[in-house]
Amino acid sequence: MPKNLGKDSTCSIARALDVVGDAWTLLIVRDAMIKGSTRFQEFRDGLGIAPNILAKRLSALVDRIREQVPRLVPDVEVVGDPVRRLPHIVTFSCLYVEGEALLTELDRFGFAVSSGSSCTADTLRPSHVLEAMGVITHGNVRVSLPRGTKSPDVDRFLTVLADVVSRLRRDAGMVTG
Repeated sequence: MPKNLGKDSTCSIARALDVVGDAWTLLIVRDAMIKGSTRFQEFRDGLGIAPNILAKRLSALVDRIREQVPRLVPDVEVVGDPVRRLPHIVTFSCLYVEGEALLTELDRFGFAVSSGSSCTADTLRPSHVLEAMGVITHGNVRVSLPRGTKSPDVDRFLTVLADVVSRLRRDAGMVTG
């Protein structure tokens, strides 16, 4: 590995590719790093802006989900701190709904969401992390917004979620208010 490519530089290359999304640009950046170019330093310093803008945009969309889900869907608990959180993730639990049924129905409408915490995503057991937090572990949905998510996507998700939860509860014989 060239002298200028340490762990920090490797992370910078990954960030550069994520921001520019172009392999040719990445090769130019990598070449500049190997040569120790000051242009790369300028490029890398500028990368701090794009991820911050993206994080703020996604955080605002997650804020909307956090605010609207309890208004649109009765008997929902939004999980986690509203401020000290990852900007693109929101988790909530719906009473009287099986998590897997909810995931399946949301998937039918084109929404790829997860259930439970990320450390139990591949099991059907309730999340020990959510249990330790003292929150509802069944009917749990974890939404991770991809970087291209727009406001209309969130609007559609909220509409579909409310309809799906209502239907699943009705099918299970649960009437909530």
